[in-house]
Amino acid sequence: MEDTNPEVWAEVLRLAGELKKYGSAFLASEPEQTVYLTSPTVWSLRYVLRELDGEKLLFTVNPWDKTFQARFRIAEEVDTLTVVDEDRVVVEDQVFVDTFEPHDVHIYKIG
Repeated sequence: MEDTNPEVWAEVLRLAGELKKYGSAFLASEPEQTVYLTSPTVWSLRYVLRELDGEKLLFTVNPWDKTFQARFRIAEEVDTLTVVDEDRVVVEDQVFVDTFEPHDVHIYKIG
């Protein structure tokens, strides 16, 4: 089969790798809710917090066709909040803000 869209296949491979790496976290225990979306409105972003092997992971997705910034509040003491596979740290005073392009997915490691 001829590869007519290499960018799509590259994205499929990337997503398959992430599913392999983090798929079991979706079935892991749900810790006490300590992360809250404060803006924009709650319906704008989908997110779930999971704990796997003592590590808290926040999975987020923008299901919409528009770009926006989301602001989260963390109700616990956090030293770092790292964006997985993006080499970014985004927390200041228990609050973090991040930009979501249309259909963007970010995974945050809370530590």
